[in-house]
Amino acid sequence: MESVTREAPNALISLTCDRIRQLSLTSYDRFFPTKPRFISYAENCEQYAALPRGCLEAVQRLLEQNSTPISHEGKRGLGEPIQVSFTKMLRPEQRDALKAMLSFDNGILHDPTASF
Repeated sequence: MESVTREAPNALISLTCDRIRQLSLTSYDRFFPTKPRFISYAENCEQYAALPRGCLEAVQRLLEQNSTPISHEGKRGLGEPIQVSFTKMLRPEQRDALKAMLSFDNGILHDPTASF
């Protein structure tokens, strides 16, 4: 999660706060076509907004458009380490994909079944 805090009192008006929270919504329209449903990944905290890491650039753009200064502090949970081992061999294109993916701090790997 990322933490975005206000630098000045009342810097974010209610409408902007709502818009920031909307950036973390996921729509399940295809499962509920007659009545769209959304899941929010934002957490409302007393002094800051906690959002998924992938929302940071969109929040920065939104606040820059509204001339609102922000301070950013990463508060990502580290989770719990687990013991695992991988005993198979990766194909060359899988090794390339893994190398490319590990160069980023966040993202989504989309690899449908039988896509090669």
